[in-house]
Amino acid sequence: MRWPLILLLSLHGVVVGGAVVLGLLPESPRWLEFALWMAMAVVVVPILGFKIRRLPMANGFVCGLLAGLLSHAIVIAFFTTFLDNNPEAAAQLTSDQVGLDVRLYRAIIAPPISMTWGLVIAVGTLVVFKLRKPPPTGGSGLP
Repeated sequence: MRWPLILLLSLHGVVVGGAVVLGLLPESPRWLEFALWMAMAVVVVPILGFKIRRLPMANGFVCGLLAGLLSHAIVIAFFTTFLDNNPEAAAQLTSDQVGLDVRLYRAIIAPPISMTWGLVIAVGTLVVFKLRKPPPTGGSGLP
């Protein structure tokens, strides 16, 4: 596992989480957040696919998992700012109360959602890894 690369590439979760907290991704067109995640995947997956030498699915899964967890952690840590900048979400959270603290609820749903994102990055990384040209062996090319 290439931990420095994985940790660096998983920081896209901080970008998405920050955009959600700042209200740059409103709740009504929900596809905007999905589009940002997919744009991040278009950047992250090829980098992982070309830079790693082995275990493409493991590297991709861990990168996606960490990114998802970071995104949720940012929203949970700055929850009051999230509510201030997302009035639609604030209204929905008060009307959909299930008797559970909203921060706790987000902490509970963060791992499964992050695992799903990890699988998306893992599969993409595997595809790029399999389609890339193998690195040169350094030999003369003669049998």
